[in-house]
Amino acid sequence: MSAAGLVFKYHGKEIIRSIVESWKEDTTKNYEKEFNSLVEENEEVMVRLLYEKFIHYVDGVDNGVNQYALHGSHNNHDKNSIQSVYSNNTGYSCRISRLNPNNLNKGDQSGQFQRAILLAEDEFIHHLSFLVFTHLPSYNVVLKSVSNRKNIHESGRVLYIEEEIPWKEHLNKIEEEQNLKNEILFVIGKTKLEGFRVFTVPLFKGSFDFRKGLCKEWRGKREDELIAVSKIDDIKFV
Repeated sequence: MSAAGLVFKYHGKEIIRSIVESWKEDTTKNYEKEFNSLVEENEEVMVRLLYEKFIHYVDGVDNGVNQYALHGSHNNHDKNSIQSVYSNNTGYSCRISRLNPNNLNKGDQSGQFQRAILLAEDEFIHHLSFLVFTHLPSYNVVLKSVSNRKNIHESGRVLYIEEEIPWKEHLNKIEEEQNLKNEILFVIGKTKLEGFRVFTVPLFKGSFDFRKGLCKEWRGKREDELIAVSKIDDIKFV
């Protein structure tokens, strides 16, 4: 795996095209014609995102690149003060390493290696599949919602997204592109249960802190108790 980045650098587009072509012939994939133009128009984007979201991690782990880099002068930091707050034993490299021969598989190195190849291939295809069938199409949905935001609320600080899609990363990118500077505070979205959810917007990617929260008096309450406090008849839970 330590050569993954090098291989992807020179053959990434070719690999992506080959996999996408196989999906077109796979009737179980429900590959629609609209994906053709999305893939062709965003080939460079997919190569970059697959590297950032997957290949970069694989390369970093296998080449010993520190995940927690120090910023600024080393003299201003205590090396012992920077520690991982939890162990992640479920990651890609961990699952690959667990396929090394042991007493249970009786040293079947060839068989375990083939299993590792299948696992690695499945992980790569999963990332690419997500980009093609979910990530790229959902960008335009979020972009449309941002453009339409002042029709939802005159402040322009609330989005309404009609589909249940991953929107957070797209919103951050669109805000950068349009220089909105954290303008969006809440996102209203439909759910599969024919209801609606109000989402707070994280301060940054992966953050559990938000730009603005719902009323503190509402939090942790549900149904009748929440209706009494919020004066919203059909509210369920905050």
